Parts: sequence; C-alpha cells; structure tokens
Amino acid sequence: MKKSACLIPLFFVSFCVFGQTKTDAKSHIWAPSNWCELPANLNIPCNIECRNCYWKTITCEEIAKKGTYTAVRIRFMSKTDSTFGLKTKFKNIGLKTKANGRILHPYAILWHNSEIDSKTEEMVDKISFMTNKFRTKSYVVKFKSGQAYDLILLFKQAQAGDIVSIDKFLKTEINK
Repeated sequence: MKKSACLIPLFFVSFCVFGQTKTDAKSHIWAPSNWCELPANLNIPCNIECRNCYWKTITCEEIAKKGTYTAVRIRFMSKTDSTFGLKTKFKNIGLKTKANGRILHPYAILWHNSEIDSKTEEMVDKISFMTNKFRTKSYVVKFKSGQAYDLILLFKQAQAGDIVSIDKFLKTEINK
C-alpha cells in the first residue's frame, strides 16, 4: 500500500490534494459598462472566518473613476465541502501572464459586504472591492460542494490565455 505524503492535521486536509485543484472553474474577462451593476446570477462567497484581519475597501464608483483595471470573473463549483485562505496582500492569488510568464497579484476582490441602512436600520448589500492593502493572520473562505460560486478579481492587466490560480484550490485559464 502506497503511503501518502499528506500526514498533517485534519483541518489542513482541504489544501492537500496531490497537485489537483478542488474545483471545476471557468473564467473570462468581465468588462461591465457600470461597475455598480452586478450580474444577477453572481454568488459571492460569504462564509468567512477571519482572525486579526485588516482591509481597506474601494467603492464601485471609485473603481470606475480609476479605469485602469481588468476584471476577471471566475465561476467555480467546489467538488467537496472545502476552503481556501487569503494571504496578506493576496500573495496566494496569482495571474500568470501568457505574454511573458510574469505573476501578478490582484489589486482588489469584489467581496460580500453589508451595512446597516441609517434610514431603515436594516442590513443592505453594498458593492465594494477589498483592496490589496489586506493583512491577516488567518482568513478562511468556506464553500459547500455542489454550489456555484463567483469571484471577481481586478488586475492591472489580464487577457484571454492568462492563468489564474489560488493555491491548489483553483486554477483556470481565462477565456474570451
């Protein structure tokens, strides 16, 4: 019987996949006419555990004013109940460019954000992007198997043929 090299505590098992990803993923360039209008079928992950986290957000209006980023929409379905972590400055998310093999990290990630409306005192969704000024000791995003999720990542440049990866959780080539 062949022994596995993955003799590690149970809570790390989701990251040990013998070089395979934990998802089926597809990605494409997302070029909205309005950064504040999101696709109706967008499902941003919101089951998160954060320890010693700090982040800065930027609004969709501010992203539109900058106009210098390319958004990549990744739609994926987790093969099992699983997780991935975010590292400080998104260093575990990389875009490998087709042109020169350079690795870029995202400037920002569209993330689920809610706040209390001062008039109605109810929770409302807010469109904002978590920037790469992100710092953490531990930030874990959890996914249920069989559900489709989306990530929207902003890079200084991205194009069809580039490869996006998040640790061994996800790897996808950007389609047109």
